[in-house]
Amino acid sequence: MVTRIESFFFPERTHMNDIVSRYEPTIEMWTDPAKTDGLTLSMPVYILADKGTHSAAEDFTYGMQSIHRAVIVGETTIGGAHPTRGYEIGLGFVADIPGSRSLNPYTHTDWEGTGIHPDIPITPDKALETAETAVFTKELQQAGTEEEKRRIQWQLNNIRAAHSITAPNPKALAAYTGTYDGGLDFYVGGDSLFCRNPERGGRVFQLLYFAPDQFVLDENVELEFTRDPAGKVNGFNMHWSDGGTSYKARNM
Repeated sequence: MVTRIESFFFPERTHMNDIVSRYEPTIEMWTDPAKTDGLTLSMPVYILADKGTHSAAEDFTYGMQSIHRAVIVGETTIGGAHPTRGYEIGLGFVADIPGSRSLNPYTHTDWEGTGIHPDIPITPDKALETAETAVFTKELQQAGTEEEKRRIQWQLNNIRAAHSITAPNPKALAAYTGTYDGGLDFYVGGDSLFCRNPERGGRVFQLLYFAPDQFVLDENVELEFTRDPAGKVNGFNMHWSDGGTSYKARNM
């Protein structure tokens, strides 16, 4: 199953691992694109791992890391690379004793006892956020146009908003309240800023904070509030997911 899954990430047969056994000849593990129904996945791969990752999951993770096909994010894994076999030892007891081991063709070792060390160490609760941020940060560095950069930055901002644990207090949020062009009505409810949007049938959206004066409005728009020379909020820039921008002034 491990090599079946790995096969989707390589356009040609690739040597991934060997199983060296006391009982039978060494088994070589190769990817096989012929078994993927013509589907080859060429995008970057990020694998989330923690101290509970073991056995076949470690096999997959170690193989993808050792051949530089994946970036591992999270914790060091448990470290189980030697398959066991049960032996009856009498009185109803059975001993599980390793009789084979993995042998990577590139590192010439395995992960038994050491675990697989992540490329980006982070606690499990932050692993997904960290991996997503790494994906879009790399894309941002490689972006060729300003519009492409804005689209990628939009994604990064959404990740920050989704995982943010800080936000302005209700008193600070009051600075944004009022009606803006198009009838967009902003108000504070509890500890959050809301927007009633008549352009979307009066639907109410809870804004998500990610930076000073910046919020996610909905699935398509991020807002960046603007201020006059006296520091009073006078409108906002709308940053769209497709890289476009527009502006709405504050009316009252």
